Amino acid sequence: MLTPREAADIAGDLDEGDFDDRLESLCIRGVADEAETLTEASLMLRDFAEWLLELELDGWQLVDPVDDGHGLMVNEDPEKRAGDRA
Repeated sequence: MLTPREAADIAGDLDEGDFDDRLESLCIRGVADEAETLTEASLMLRDFAEWLLELELDGWQLVDPVDDGHGLMVNEDPEKRAGDRA
């Protein structure tokens, strides 16, 4: 798995053109929006947590700590895109 340090190094080595192509944004705000019960909220959060773990196992890692609910992530494979995951 890619470490946060390795992710930061990859991002630091990107030129301006590759920066937009390689980095993916991640928003954790509002993950449980519109939940009407605690159970529903917990299930939404659990699903999101599982998705995050799957991303990490697929080579994704945060470049910097999440700030105000938003972060940037990068994959060790330059061809992978987070949106390509089914």
